[in-house]
Amino acid sequence: MVDALTEETSITADLKDLREALQDLTAFMTGPLIHESITREAGVSIDRALFYLLLRICRREPVKIDALAQWAHRDHSTVSRQVEKLVQMGFVERRPSATDARVREVIASKNGWAAAERIFTAYEKSSELAFETWSQQQIRMFTLLVHKFVQDGSHSFEKL
Repeated sequence: MVDALTEETSITADLKDLREALQDLTAFMTGPLIHESITREAGVSIDRALFYLLLRICRREPVKIDALAQWAHRDHSTVSRQVEKLVQMGFVERRPSATDARVREVIASKNGWAAAERIFTAYEKSSELAFETWSQQQIRMFTLLVHKFVQDGSHSFEKL
């Protein structure tokens, strides 16, 4: 029988291991290796910070600069400048919001969508290689648990 102290110590150690694994995952997924490999495979030349903004815009369009800044954990002016670079590259467009003309939204242009589709295809190819030893059930469970963690985690950190 496991006593409460041993169980608590085990949970604390597990949570520490999980936190470290998530930090490693974040560093890996947002690091230069992934960016360089994916953009090379996709044939898209784009800065790493702009790369993630473009993909987010494609997944969430139309999107406001404030929402992008919150997601990217950057200030509004930095994201606004980065979006302007994407506009200059022809990947995104700014337009007035359909619900409030004072607000500007960002959407992907035809060229932006074409680049994102090549990037998504490169991600799929890379993911197939990364998960080649995983069963479909393991991939599904991992995906569900990551989504659950993000959803539950965002609510728990709001309570701190």
